[in-house]
Amino acid sequence: MENKIKLFAVLFIAILNFTACFNNERSKDSLSVTFRNDSIFISTESSKQQHLSIFVLNDNVSKDESIQDKYVLDLLSYIKKNSSDKLSLALYATKHNNSIPVRVRVEERIDTIINFKVNPLLETFSTATIKGVCAPLVASSSNPDDITNIKRWLFRKNEHLSDSLLSNMVGIVRELNRTSYSEYITNVKIPVLKSFSGVQYSITSDMKADNYVLYACSSQQEIKEFVEEIVSNDFELTEASINRPLRCYRKTNSDGYKCITLIGINNDWSYQQQPLGLVAIDNTVFGNQGSNNSSMVFKNNIRVNLPSNKPTIFGDANIRITHSAGNGIACNVTFLTTFSGDIKSISIRRTRELCYHDMLGYDRETPGPKDFVVYTNKESSPHTFNVKLHLEDGDNFVPYIIEDYHGNKHEGKISYRASFERSNTPQINIDNNIDIYN
Repeated sequence: MENKIKLFAVLFIAILNFTACFNNERSKDSLSVTFRNDSIFISTESSKQQHLSIFVLNDNVSKDESIQDKYVLDLLSYIKKNSSDKLSLALYATKHNNSIPVRVRVEERIDTIINFKVNPLLETFSTATIKGVCAPLVASSSNPDDITNIKRWLFRKNEHLSDSLLSNMVGIVRELNRTSYSEYITNVKIPVLKSFSGVQYSITSDMKADNYVLYACSSQQEIKEFVEEIVSNDFELTEASINRPLRCYRKTNSDGYKCITLIGINNDWSYQQQPLGLVAIDNTVFGNQGSNNSSMVFKNNIRVNLPSNKPTIFGDANIRITHSAGNGIACNVTFLTTFSGDIKSISIRRTRELCYHDMLGYDRETPGPKDFVVYTNKESSPHTFNVKLHLEDGDNFVPYIIEDYHGNKHEGKISYRASFERSNTPQINIDNNIDIYN
């Protein structure tokens, strides 16, 4: 009997220990999901990673998210970053009191739906305008093209909205596309200039300052350096009013994409600025200053976006002689050229020195001076071509000209050293290269 009591006691203690361990493991694996202030809060006391899935209108926008311990997710930012169809989201929200269903799932343990409310972004208008040779800027939150593009999309979907609902949808699309920057865009083609000589701009703005000036730049550092020059030279170049047209200035010898900016400088040296328009400056054949940039960032979290169809104003080209075949009097000289960007043409110049001539005139094989032009819009890079030239033993110099689409030219000479063996035996020179210019 006593043994039975001891056995029962041992079993009872074992069961208690098992139950305690089981409950302890369950408590360690507890999981909760809450939603407040546009953020999802997931809390788990387990150190084990668990898979999180987030669906917006049945579209899985999560990217292999894993959670453990505590996890916080800014839902609006997450949707902005990962959603692939913001127009459909905006249309659904417009039809459902600006709410979007968001499904949150953690493996097989939690599966819940949150009604996420998106507030339309109110349209804002700039108080400054510019008239002149430039592409005027508008705030992205008031881009008139948004309405046109959304109407076109709705028509294709066979969806008609009243004016008030359309305005609401436009506001939601703008909110879903909004970043942390105050963004400016242009819907006009950016003009290409060589300088601001003779160019003036008419400005309207509610900016209040003691002195005003227009400056074309591509960075905040350029503005800072320019203001420094202005105040150190007693506000030279500035105007006391913007009621009359203003000239625009830029950093000396600076090419590239520029933002025309109204700068208001007070007598105490404090200053403010307002982006107004975009231009492109091109005075060189070669270069790539800012060619790959998609935006310019200025103080006060302002970003000016360059359009995808910005003009090509920089290029690159290279030309060299790879081979020559002939007896010197007339040689088939092979040129290899590569080009990119806004390069328009590459010319080889057969000068008088590169033609065989005697007292009777020019040889029929190289009849006289001539320019041989390769137009890049008719050829692909790299391009090989041949030109018949007269070469002398030793160093020869072949002039060339590279021109871009904005009238800039670069002239140079290719150095080529030739060597010929003279004999009384007739020679037949064979060259299989094509595109021979006579």
